Amino acid sequence: PWEMRVLGESLAARGFHVRAPRLPGHGTTPEAMLEVGWRDWLAAAEAELALFPPGPVAVSGLSMGGLLGLMLAALVARHWLVMPELTLLRQGDATLNDPFPQGTARGSTPTLFIGGANTRGTLPRVLQALAANVAGSRTEMIPGATHPMFEQAPQKYSEIVLGYLAE
Repeated sequence: PWEMRVLGESLAARGFHVRAPRLPGHGTTPEAMLEVGWRDWLAAAEAELALFPPGPVAVSGLSMGGLLGLMLAALVARHWLVMPELTLLRQGDATLNDPFPQGTARGSTPTLFIGGANTRGTLPRVLQALAANVAGSRTEMIPGATHPMFEQAPQKYSEIVLGYLAE
């Protein structure tokens, strides 16, 4: 996705192998989104993860992509997770009090949660609730940005991610 381009190029320039998959139904037509759901997206994300050689992998995603990354961390403990704000927490899958899908373990994967400092609504509380359930996680807020932080502050976002991965 174009929103990830600056981050992907920054990582690739530093020697990281980068993949930015387009999830089923995305980037096509609005009607195509009616034919797929989060289970299809999770399966696609798992398939992408399987393309990497054994060893640590950093996963990043915005909104639903961030939640998919969190789910991958619960299922496959082999990567770091960089997770920007979420917009979709469906009833029955996650709540503010217990953001992890039923049947998955609380996180222990090193995780960086990123949010826009000017984001309104429940997203900042969701980010805090998620971070509280992941041991050793860190939260960074991008000044002046809201939820579409990739568009508003792509360089700052990339700088935060690169700094975290270098630790």
